[in-house]
Formats: sequence, C-alpha cells, structure tokens
Amino acid sequence: ELVESASVAKKKRNRGGGVHEPFPQKLHRMFSDLEKEQPEALTNVIGFLPHGRAFMIHNPQKFVEEIMPKYFRMSRFSSFQRQLNLYDFERVTDGIDKGAYYHELFLQGRPALSMQMKRTKIKGAIAHCSKGHYKGAGAINFYEMPPVQKPSKATKGQTS
Repeated sequence: ELVESASVAKKKRNRGGGVHEPFPQKLHRMFSDLEKEQPEALTNVIGFLPHGRAFMIHNPQKFVEEIMPKYFRMSRFSSFQRQLNLYDFERVTDGIDKGAYYHELFLQGRPALSMQMKRTKIKGAIAHCSKGHYKGAGAINFYEMPPVQKPSKATKGQTS
C-alpha cells in the first residue's frame, strides 16, 4: 500500500516539480467527496459554516485519523494548518465562528475561485502583510453578508 501511494504521488507531480492539484483544490475536492460519501462527517468532523464563507474543523483528532490521510500527504494537524497559512487562510478569532478558517477565494461550492489562490513562498510578517489582503478575519460578521449560493448546473465551471 505504501508503494502504491508513492506511485500515485509521482503521477500527481508535474515536470516543473509542482503538483497538479494544489492544496486549495484538493481541499475543495475533499469537501465535495464528503458531501457525497460521508455527509455526517461534514457536521461531526469538518464542514463549511451555514454562510459558506468559512469552514470549521469540529474534531481535529478524527480529521487527522480518518480524513486527512485520504487526501493529503501529511500526518500531523500542524502540517495541515501550515498549508492553510501558506495559502493565506485566516483564522477567525472572535464571534460565533471563532476557530473557523476563511479565505475570500475559498467559498462553498465554488472550487473554480480557489484556482486564483497563490501559495506564499516566503513566510513572514513582511511578506504576509504586504499582500493587500484583508487582515483580521476575527472582525468579520459573515452573517451580515448574503449566503454563498452554489452555482447552478448551467454556470458550473465559471468563477463568478
């Protein structure tokens, strides 16, 4: 099984050394698969919040043991959090969604938007703050915004 997963990993790498399915797209695929195959995991382990603009990891231990190995080549929760940080996800620090993760381009049912997300090459305060992204997800009230609408079948694949 270990040999098989190594060969699968090689197939997912492209010639330039990058991966064919970047972390945000893989995260969207995970949510989509869970919705179809294990809907109970979306409420018990990890899932989008009702507004569709942030997601919460309800049970980190179950996430690491049962879900992470199926989608990510990492075994520690801190490694998963590091990927979130490298893609500029914000941790909500206040309010009803405290502990959730948010990115303006990572919305429920809108995987095409996440293709615009860029991975931070150098992690640090200067590089992180100079990007012009909104900082302070703790102050956002997602419930004052309209909920994210999943695209209709006719508009799937578009980024709006």
